Amino acid sequence: MLLLALGLALLIDVLRVFLPSLITLFGRAGETPAELVGLYAALWFVLPCLAPLLRPRWSLLGGAAVLVAARLGLQASDGGTPQLALASVGVSAALFFLYGCSRTLPRAAVPAGIAAGLAFAVAVHLLLDGVDLVWRDGPLPWLATLTLSAAFVALLRPPSFATLRPPARAALLRAPAFVARLRPPAFVARLRPPAFVARLRPPAFVARLRPPAFRAPRAPSTGARATSPSGARGQAAPGGHAPTWEASPYPEVAPGSGELAPGAAWFLLGPSLLLVGMSAGLSTAAWHGLPLGVAALELGSFGLSVALMVWLAARPVSSKRAALLLAALLVAGTVLMLATGHGQLVPLSVGGLLAVTARPGPPAVRPGAGVLGGGLVFLVGVFGYYAAYDLDLGFPNGLVAATVAVVAALVGVISALRTTEPLAATGATRATEVAEATDTADTHLDPDTAHTDTADTDTVDTDTADAHTVDTDTADAHTVDTDTADAHTANNADIADAHTANNADIAETVDGAEDTGGAVGVRPGVPARRAAARLSGLWRPVVAAVLLTGLSLAAGWRSAPAVQPKAGSSFTLLAYNIRMGFGLDGRLSLDDITAWAAAKRPDVVLLSEVDRGWLLNGGHDDLDRIARGLGLRAYCAPAADQVWGDALLTNLPVKQVVSHPLGKHGYPTGAQAQTAVIEVGGSEVGIVNTHLQSPPGQAPEVAALVRELSAGGRRPVVLAGDLNTRPGDPEMRVLESAGLSDPLIALGNPATSPADAPVERIDHVLVTGGVRVESADVPRLPYSDHLPVMAALRITSVDQEG
Repeated sequence: MLLLALGLALLIDVLRVFLPSLITLFGRAGETPAELVGLYAALWFVLPCLAPLLRPRWSLLGGAAVLVAARLGLQASDGGTPQLALASVGVSAALFFLYGCSRTLPRAAVPAGIAAGLAFAVAVHLLLDGVDLVWRDGPLPWLATLTLSAAFVALLRPPSFATLRPPARAALLRAPAFVARLRPPAFVARLRPPAFVARLRPPAFVARLRPPAFRAPRAPSTGARATSPSGARGQAAPGGHAPTWEASPYPEVAPGSGELAPGAAWFLLGPSLLLVGMSAGLSTAAWHGLPLGVAALELGSFGLSVALMVWLAARPVSSKRAALLLAALLVAGTVLMLATGHGQLVPLSVGGLLAVTARPGPPAVRPGAGVLGGGLVFLVGVFGYYAAYDLDLGFPNGLVAATVAVVAALVGVISALRTTEPLAATGATRATEVAEATDTADTHLDPDTAHTDTADTDTVDTDTADAHTVDTDTADAHTVDTDTADAHTANNADIADAHTANNADIAETVDGAEDTGGAVGVRPGVPARRAAARLSGLWRPVVAAVLLTGLSLAAGWRSAPAVQPKAGSSFTLLAYNIRMGFGLDGRLSLDDITAWAAAKRPDVVLLSEVDRGWLLNGGHDDLDRIARGLGLRAYCAPAADQVWGDALLTNLPVKQVVSHPLGKHGYPTGAQAQTAVIEVGGSEVGIVNTHLQSPPGQAPEVAALVRELSAGGRRPVVLAGDLNTRPGDPEMRVLESAGLSDPLIALGNPATSPADAPVERIDHVLVTGGVRVESADVPRLPYSDHLPVMAALRITSVDQEG
């Protein structure tokens, strides 16, 4: 479980670099056609489809090694093309690793491993205040990254020739022994009727699907099959000792084995990454800037949901009705998240559905295909949802996320309906049910024919051989005669089948008695003990949520700065399109922007392209990070959705602030115009903060807002931001008709775009009468694809009557 959890956490780390790098480095903020960006991204998700050509264990080991190398490379990278390449390779490597896990990890480890990996990534992201280790410099981030990578590598103990005991090693090196493996009798012996038919008998096959057969993972026995030179596993080599493998942490399991998690469980990994990632980003933005009590409630409820995700993934689901409820909860939670920005219901429902899909049931079929299919669903979901802000899809992009949730819910429901057996229990509950069934079996089975207390140690699992018993399809290690071994194997298989089937029947009887309120032969108090066992560990997620909430608040919460009136008639204004906080090198530059702006000490800051939690950009809150670093109060103005748009930051008195949605006019990215009235030296100044996406249609709307805010010319107004308009464009004439002028023409007309080689000015500070721009500066900074505009303004005359 830990191996899968840490590997998934590393994948999420890499994805938080890969996705924004697609936009900023490969896409160059819209310069590269969206279709080409999508094809490039799909390449790295399709490439792992070659994983079936490798042995599962080498897919796991090779993918893990490249993933660690890519993650360490990203920590050392300075951005640019190397960052894009490392992140791309890291994504493919992680999918190779997950494919190997799907073919080797036991069924019981998968749901808890996926949930734990998601929870760990979310928790670390919150504790780091949304700025992941990969974006941080210095020894401490390196130490944390090396520790995480080392822990992951430590779990990769590959089976090798050295894991054979010395006598077995020597036996395997004998040439006759290798030849003996290929002798026809070695294969014929495996198909002899007594042993082969015993494997196919209905009681034996059905017993394998019953909960008692899965009472604990048997990874060591599954991966520790000793193969003798003669081809009969567990049989001594001629003149030597029986070769014995040491237990492997990830044995290779054959497709169709009941030990593997089904493809449905692995398929859910993709939708879970998308939905939990989106909910984490939205929830992060939801509590920033709130009073402490409200922030604790908001963050605590989400933290509890994340903790319950892990708890539910490791617990049984008591009925198909519960599975249906979890599916409905996921769909409803996703719709609620899209409508309100509150995603608390998503993680816990994901955890429950993971437990449903990975429960004991029919043999797993194509689990590797589930991994690859789920990865493609994640990719399609991410691009389908966020591409709607650049392409007109013809439908609301919320339908993409809702559809992914419906697909995940259907997978869970189908998994629940496919199996007629009761859902298997894990942990304390499973142990309780197995113990009760075994105790009851002691009173019903003949002690001379059924060894009820030691059936698991006196007999053999149909997949593997115990050191003291016989595999159902091979001879005893101390038996030479093949016919005698087959008869002994079949006899043991019959006893094991009878014991397992009897225990399963008794367990079903107890289940039925519980459902009907009690029945003859059921010990009093059994239902109560079962209910107590199911809830016995509930305190753990509660404690985890409390700790996560407290530490996250300590790391990221701050009280709002006090309002600070300003004397005099002068103030400074900064307008900056920050491109979601990513610089020209593709690195997250929020702290660099903050440090530079803090040195300038602006009174008013107007930001464009502010991201407060998009999964596509890594799920960080630009506004909170910059506002806290500058010590300014923040006023968010959503445009594309509730976590992407523009923002006003100031500690000056704000009398009113309103965000006005603008028409799309054929351009899918949402736009708004934020109007505010601030007070400078006792005088009112109107501020209009906007980022025009379609200037021909939106410029007249903004001009109307300027006229309204100016109150008939009695209040000076400043319009600033990325207007995507050149000084000579017709849209500038529309704005000038509202009384605005462009003072930067007289101050040198400095270009602002693109930042690396500016040739045009599309970022502006326009003013009406009553306010004058005394100076302006456009510094060459690499923190965005735009350059900031810093202006010093002075109020010249204001009529505050009316």
